[in-house]
Formats: sequence, C-alpha cells, structure tokens
Amino acid sequence: GLLSASLTGYFLSRKYGNKVLDKLSSNEEQKLQMTQLFNKHGVLVLVLSRAVPMLPEISSCLAGTCKMSLKRFLFAWSLGTIPYLCVIAYAGSISNLDNPMPAIYAAIGITIVFWFLWLVFMKINKLKTQKEVL
Repeated sequence: GLLSASLTGYFLSRKYGNKVLDKLSSNEEQKLQMTQLFNKHGVLVLVLSRAVPMLPEISSCLAGTCKMSLKRFLFAWSLGTIPYLCVIAYAGSISNLDNPMPAIYAAIGITIVFWFLWLVFMKINKLKTQKEVL
C-alpha cells in the first residue's frame, strides 16, 4: 500500500509536474523552497519523510516533479520505508490484545525518532542556507 501510494504520486507528478505542485501549495515562494530543498537533498528527504503523516506522499510527488530518476527514488524510498515497516511489523507481531504496548511503543518511538531527525535536518539546512546568503 505504501509503495503504491508513493509510486502513484511519483508517476503522476512526473507526468503533470507543476500542476500537482500547484495542488500541494498555492504559495509560489513555498513551492520554490520545496523544490530547491528537494533538488539539493532529495534522497534524505525521502528517507526521513516517515516523520510526519502525508510527508511521504508529498515527497514522492516532489520526486516526480523534480524528475528524480526512478532508480534513485526507489532506493531512497526503500531506505526510509523498509526499516520502518520491519520495526512496526515486529512490534505488531509481539503484541496482542492483552499486551498492545510493544506496538504502541514502537509506533510512538519510531515517529519521535524520525520527527527528531527531520527537525535536525531542517535546522542544519536552514543554517547552511543562511551562511550561503551571507
């Protein structure tokens, strides 16, 4: 399901490009920032995109709009998604109705880890951008 959603976003955005980007945001400055960030750090954005709901799908659309190669897209998507799915699947397998805590802890923990990494990435990117302007 995750792969289907991501590939659909990728291929539709690759074909329709800016029309899809216009649906994601109407702010031209924000669209420019998104594409610049993605063109510079696309693989890392896709790897860390599990941090926030809808970010993986938006990142997949950006990959298509920015014409990232399918091979590179699938590699980055796999790096961010397969470990995530393994941890979630394992936690679900050791959970049950009497003890759902492993799945709950895994879901919360992995979200916090990805969210924290995303914040660090955005902070570093912002600092680099400010240094480039100076």
